[in-house]
Amino acid sequence: SFADALKSAGVDFRFGLISYGDVSEASTVSDDVEKYDLGTDGFTTDVDVLKDALGKLKVRGGGDAPESGLEAIMDPTSGASTYAFRPDASKQLIVVTDATFHTKSDGSAYDIPETAEAMKAAGVTLTGVVSPGAAKTKWDMLVKDTGGTTFAAISGDFSKTLEDYAEALLKSLSGDGGEVEQRLYIQTGTKANQNIMMK
Repeated sequence: SFADALKSAGVDFRFGLISYGDVSEASTVSDDVEKYDLGTDGFTTDVDVLKDALGKLKVRGGGDAPESGLEAIMDPTSGASTYAFRPDASKQLIVVTDATFHTKSDGSAYDIPETAEAMKAAGVTLTGVVSPGAAKTKWDMLVKDTGGTTFAAISGDFSKTLEDYAEALLKSLSGDGGEVEQRLYIQTGTKANQNIMMK
């Protein structure tokens, strides 16, 4: 739903996908974190490729037990932090889960403050679609520092939630609540950011 909404608005987007489950050992990345190879740099621009990958997601974890959500974000090998985001892109990380996450106090290699700080430094906005209650409380603590939102919507059909989120994102990208700006960057030099921008 999120991808279709962006596509219909003509947004130049790329999507990546990571799945995760229970933490296996403290201070190590479990085999339950998997970064899917969807295309160039792990990304795809094809909504159908994304949909196909989502349909093949492996079920990980054991219900509502704490899971390796922070590893899925921070792991230097398989986490979302390894994606090569385009420098001028709006960087969005949406976590869809029915569980809370481990922190250092209960088996994770990471904690909330360092994860939030790393995402802020990278210019990434975290958004959660989660269970209500304890899971939402914990994700709230993480995503708020990145300017994101937590939706307690996982218990039902959350497609409308993501469609509404896409609409809000499109308005923020437009700068004035209108249409998303269409920009063309032309490289004029040999170094990064030596370019001109045309609207």
